[in-house]
Amino acid sequence: MEKTIKPILRRSSRLEKRKSVRCVETGIVYTSGRDAADILIESKISVSPESINKVCRGHQKTAGGYHWEYADNVAEI
Repeated sequence: MEKTIKPILRRSSRLEKRKSVRCVETGIVYTSGRDAADILIESKISVSPESINKVCRGHQKTAGGYHWEYADNVAEI
């Protein structure tokens, strides 16, 4: 009998350190780069949370084919 193993995604225990990120093209705001990456991976879009954060910091142009920015003081959609 084969078992299907689902990868365990690591989560930061420090919720206060998470920064909201916004996808510029869609306008969707995510609670963190990791949450955005998890949701996009489920949609078959390959992107890492590190890449999203690099884009937000200006070290990279796109991640997963999208532009990203920190969404401070923005209500979630």
